[in-house]
Amino acid sequence: MHKRPIYGLVAFAAFVAIPGCFQQQSNDPTILDSKAQPYVADVPVPRNFELDERRSTHDRSPGKREIRHFYMGKSKTLAAKNFYMSHMPEKGWELLNDELRNGVYFLNYRNPDETCEVRIEEVPQGRSTRTQICVEIKRKY
Repeated sequence: MHKRPIYGLVAFAAFVAIPGCFQQQSNDPTILDSKAQPYVADVPVPRNFELDERRSTHDRSPGKREIRHFYMGKSKTLAAKNFYMSHMPEKGWELLNDELRNGVYFLNYRNPDETCEVRIEEVPQGRSTRTQICVEIKRKY
């Protein structure tokens, strides 16, 4: 007589437990592809990221450049971080340190004459979020 409640309890437990077994893995890349024509020759940019010209600045003169570029795109922040960790050394940049603070990645690089900070974070945009990358290049001296 008491078998019905047990069957109901077993069916409920199976209904709750089984969906977790079938969760799909994300197909997002762990390292993004590079843009064919970056905005700065020795600083790679992920393919689907665009320069935010209203917020970006650069000042170039012989022997000196100061660049502060903002790029916006859709990707996971970790994929963007992996992109810079992989591609900056190919362009002659040496990693000094990388940090994660309050959901923001900070990657600091140097080459013989300059330093470069790459900051990667999610920013709200309308009802969704986008990944923002800020690249700052300064002369060492």
